[in-house]
Amino acid sequence: MKNMRQFGILLLISIGMTVSGIAQVKVISPDERQMNLRFNQAQRFERQGQMEQAAEIYRYLVDNQPHNFSYYNNYVNLLFRQKNLPELERVITRFTQINPRNENAAVDLGKLYYLRGDSALAFREWQAALDKFNHTAFLYNILFNEMIGLRLFDEAEALIKQARTHSNQPDFMTLELANFQIQRGKYITATGELLRYARANPRNYNLIAGQILRFPTDSVLFVRLDSLIQSEINSTPGQADLHRLRADILFKHERFAEAQAEIFQVETLTGFRGDQALSMAKNLVQIQRYDLAQDFYSAILANKELQSAAPQALLGLAEAFERAVLQETTPEPLHYFYPGNLFFNTDFVQQIEQDNTGLQKAFAIYDSLIVDQPKSVYSAQALYRLADLRFRVVRDFDGALYLFRRAQSATRDRQLVLKCGTRIGEVLIVSGDLQAATSHFRSEAERWEGTPDEGNLRVRLALTYFLAQEFDSLESELKNLVPLLGARHPLFNDVVSFDTFYRLNYIETAAVGQKAFGEFARAELLFRQNKLSEAEQVYKFLLQKYPDVPVSMTGRFRLTQIHLQFNRIAEAEAVAAVFFNLEHENADQMAYMLAEIADRRDGNLRRAAQYYEFILEKCSGSLWRDNARKRLRELHQIQLIKKES
Repeated sequence: MKNMRQFGILLLISIGMTVSGIAQVKVISPDERQMNLRFNQAQRFERQGQMEQAAEIYRYLVDNQPHNFSYYNNYVNLLFRQKNLPELERVITRFTQINPRNENAAVDLGKLYYLRGDSALAFREWQAALDKFNHTAFLYNILFNEMIGLRLFDEAEALIKQARTHSNQPDFMTLELANFQIQRGKYITATGELLRYARANPRNYNLIAGQILRFPTDSVLFVRLDSLIQSEINSTPGQADLHRLRADILFKHERFAEAQAEIFQVETLTGFRGDQALSMAKNLVQIQRYDLAQDFYSAILANKELQSAAPQALLGLAEAFERAVLQETTPEPLHYFYPGNLFFNTDFVQQIEQDNTGLQKAFAIYDSLIVDQPKSVYSAQALYRLADLRFRVVRDFDGALYLFRRAQSATRDRQLVLKCGTRIGEVLIVSGDLQAATSHFRSEAERWEGTPDEGNLRVRLALTYFLAQEFDSLESELKNLVPLLGARHPLFNDVVSFDTFYRLNYIETAAVGQKAFGEFARAELLFRQNKLSEAEQVYKFLLQKYPDVPVSMTGRFRLTQIHLQFNRIAEAEAVAAVFFNLEHENADQMAYMLAEIADRRDGNLRRAAQYYEFILEKCSGSLWRDNARKRLRELHQIQLIKKES
């Protein structure tokens, strides 16, 4: 009996909750549903530019439900765009009578008076509204934006000053006013507003810094801006964010020594974490000021308070030495065919002596990190960088392979593990062990299956199939790669370009063309291994044995590159002549390569000009025309200066 009573109580509670829930559901009448449908239709007409049809429906809605703000607001905004002042007066006047506490309508009424030409009445109406609604922040906000829309810029600025005085809030609408001043080009005034905002919101210094650093790079503006920020620093001492802001502005205007001093002040105020100094030093590397970066990293290492940042500073210093050396390389002809495409370009750095001082310094720093901090995250990064240098510059494949494997086993960093895995496969390719490379990339792709990085590995697997002449496997892999990567993937264009190349030169050719393509793949493997003399012989054989197959012109392009690499200019031009005689589709690319090598590497400006002129005269649809035209103008200017001197 007791259980039955409890059940009855629960049942009553359940029924009560259900009834209560039902009672809360709003029932929409058929008339209201019809009005909503008409409202949606009016909005659609307005979006489509059919203003008259939209206005007709809005008028019907407003006249039937004059208290509805959504109907009123949409209709009034449309009427303002149409400048239909009589109808505006009718609608606004009626709405303010029905809804006397609506702040938007009060602003609309003043706007109507202003558009009618009675600005004095408009300002009296707006002031009356402010008094009536007790100077609410909402009303100030909408009135400020309305004044800007009416291009009453000075009045809008005065309005904010009035609001601040009345509310005793000196930071009222600082961001809005700052953005307004930026649009007007009043950057110093805007900075004052942003600093005022930062004083009231100290956690948002990054927000104001982002705004200020986007200001134009102007020397006069910089002096005034820097003076303003120094004044702020003096008035509020101990603010690390202000010193960081000044450091960033000094850096932007290339006042690097002063920027360094400011960033060290930031480190002092934030407990010498080292992150700010390291970030600025890295920025110097990114803008290719390697000498300054080396000095900055050295200053970090010399500062006893920043010893916790020493390993990262050492890595950065080594990178600065490394990049400074790589910057010294002259243009290489080996990268002009499908520039940057993974399937056609090598990673090797040419024309650098292994005993280069900067390179040796980088090696020494990486070695010291590996020895001094064998189990740290820094030693793994040093192992990777050292392995990469041994691979790309020294071409010590066995040593590089050993170091990449050590780096991979020494870290838990996902990206570093992946980079090492990718490099290991690439070293196996250039070592000539294509079977091991295929197995490696296949297993790595399975390991990272379902992640964004799977695509990177499968692209390299396709490359390995190509170089190993496993064309059936290559065909299968290419079919899956395009949908796997998607158009936003960094290697998508590489794959699409190679797929087109492969189909034109292998799939869509006869048996003799496919044999020739196999020879081309064999030469490409030698090319990738930097065995250029051996590759040269295969390309020559290809041209002699299969002169009329589609891939023969690509072989001719490669042979030209090898001649250029060995500084055999006459032979290169003789091989390339066919492109120009036949006006081949790649003639512009060939001409641009010959021009830039003559120009940037060999300093033969006369020969360079001839090839630039060929592109302009013969290749009307070439993507290289703008670059050729620009450089040709520069060459003519150089020749003119030489004649005058």
